[in-house]
Amino acid sequence: MLLTTCACCAAPLPTFGAGAKKCSRCKTRYCGQACQQQHWKEGGHDKLCKKIKRGGGAEVYHADKKYKDATAEAVSACAHETKGQTCYICTVGAEKEGLVRGCGCRGDSGIAHLSCLVQQAKILQQDDVGVQGTYEWWRKCKLCDQNFEGPVGRALAWACWKHGLTVSYPNPDETTHFQAWGMNNIGLSLRQDNHHVESLAVTEAQLEFLRASHFDEGCPYMMLTKKNLALDLHYLERYEDALPLYRECYEVERSHNAKSDETLIIACECCKTLARLKRFDEARTLYRKHMPGSQTNREVLRARLNYLEALHIEGAASQSELREAKGIIEERCKRTRQVHGSDRPETREAEESLAAFLRDTSVNPAVDADRPIRQGMSLLNLDGAPVLNLDDWRAVADGEGGTIYLPPKSK
Repeated sequence: MLLTTCACCAAPLPTFGAGAKKCSRCKTRYCGQACQQQHWKEGGHDKLCKKIKRGGGAEVYHADKKYKDATAEAVSACAHETKGQTCYICTVGAEKEGLVRGCGCRGDSGIAHLSCLVQQAKILQQDDVGVQGTYEWWRKCKLCDQNFEGPVGRALAWACWKHGLTVSYPNPDETTHFQAWGMNNIGLSLRQDNHHVESLAVTEAQLEFLRASHFDEGCPYMMLTKKNLALDLHYLERYEDALPLYRECYEVERSHNAKSDETLIIACECCKTLARLKRFDEARTLYRKHMPGSQTNREVLRARLNYLEALHIEGAASQSELREAKGIIEERCKRTRQVHGSDRPETREAEESLAAFLRDTSVNPAVDADRPIRQGMSLLNLDGAPVLNLDDWRAVADGEGGTIYLPPKSK
């Protein structure tokens, strides 16, 4: 499912094994017999084949290896802050295995063995008397209700996927839904750590899995997967490929509820991609259509900031847009400090983001003396409406205590 390339030459393989060669014992996939033979003779597969078979087959073995790699990275990254602590689940220290913490807990809270977090998620996933099971604890801390991040989040995502490959439910549809959710969780964890090439491969495999499982093209799972696929394409600077996916998701969400947070988020993602394609007028028209007032939802604010940062990167941000971006970054710093505390990496990252923004805009003409000016591009009023497209300017009061710049008068 996630092994979509030949184990020998890394060539793309047909979806779900159709037309691809497989090792009869461990199910490792190849593009043809020549690669299978070469991998056996020269690639070391003759020594690994039985081990992969004992590990549950190629997919499960691959998931387990990814889990172990992420676990080692997480234990190393958390070694300093977990020194001398004990796991809050089993109450044993690091002598059993390394301790980690990748959530929003503070002080001594939230420190645990990854294996304990995995076992806890398996238990909480099941229904109990008076309690409905949920997949969310594969992704969230049970104490602080914040998402796991970094290598801890990745390790849990791979453990979740491995569990999805081995668990069997009475209803096959439930197995399919859990596997689809597991794929989405892996893509999310990779995307958060900026592993966009890997997350793109996972998300493409997820999309094909959903289609092979006969999910409707407009269902929530499909829309979420297409949105995530567009995110990865955008971050890999494949803007032309990302835009049609964003537009499709936007039209579907708008048809359900034009004022929902999800519609606003998708609209901002469309605006961001349009900005990177230098289609600024389209981006601003769509943004003004959906952002008449203030929103407090964290994901909406993040999407708005992504759009405004795209304008800034392209040198197209007006003074009012830069002020809006600054306000959102300051709000993000405040919320991160409240949730994670002042000494957590997430808080430092947010504060560094604010410092970098202020440093970058301090030398940008667009924030100097309240001038909404873009050299060589359309001059904008404070409301973002284009005025002119000339390079030589003369200062004119804007009537609001600021200044705009117009071209010299014709002689």
